[in-house]
Amino acid sequence: AGSIDEATIERAARQLRRFTDEATHDRLLEVAVQVAAALGEFPDGVTRISQVNGALHAALTALRDVCAVAQAQSAPSSLDDPSDAAAKKRGRADLQDVAHVAAELLGGEQATVRWISRERISAVHVAPLAVADYLREHLLARSTTVMTSATLQIAGSMEPVAMSLGLDPAQRDSTWTGLDVGSP
Repeated sequence: AGSIDEATIERAARQLRRFTDEATHDRLLEVAVQVAAALGEFPDGVTRISQVNGALHAALTALRDVCAVAQAQSAPSSLDDPSDAAAKKRGRADLQDVAHVAAELLGGEQATVRWISRERISAVHVAPLAVADYLREHLLARSTTVMTSATLQIAGSMEPVAMSLGLDPAQRDSTWTGLDVGSP
C-alpha cells in the first residue's frame, strides 16, 4: 500500500545523489517527470482505475527498473562513514518504498484498489481491500495490541470485527480477549 507522486521520486533521487552515478540520478528525475505527465492525462479529482496501462504503465515500469539500478549502486559498504551509511539507509528506504508501490501497481493484484488523485498533488495510490492478513503478520503476531472502538461489536459479538482485523475466533481466550465495557 502506498502512493507515488513526482515529489516523492525526486526526494528519493536527491537523497541518493551522492551514492548513484549521474546517469541514474538523472534517469530518476526524468522518470519523476514521466510519472507526473502520465498522471496529468487523468481528469481532476479522484479516479479509480482497475488496471494500470498506457503512459502510466510505461512510467511505472521505468520507475521500477531505475529504482533497482539505484538500489544496486547505493548498496551499503563497510567503507561508508557513519553519516554516509545513515544517509544511504534513509535514501534506500524511500526508494524501496517507491519501488514497492510501483511493483504493486503494476502487479494487478485483485485484492487491491488503485486510484489516481489529481487535486493539490497528483498521485497514484494502491491499498489492500482487506487488512486482516497484514495486521496479523505485521502487528498482532509481533506485539500485544489494544484496540478500542465504539463499534467493535456487531449483533452482540466481537467475532466479525475480530476476523476483519486478522484475529481467529477459534483462538478467542487463548490468544485474544474481547471486552465490552459498555457506554458511559
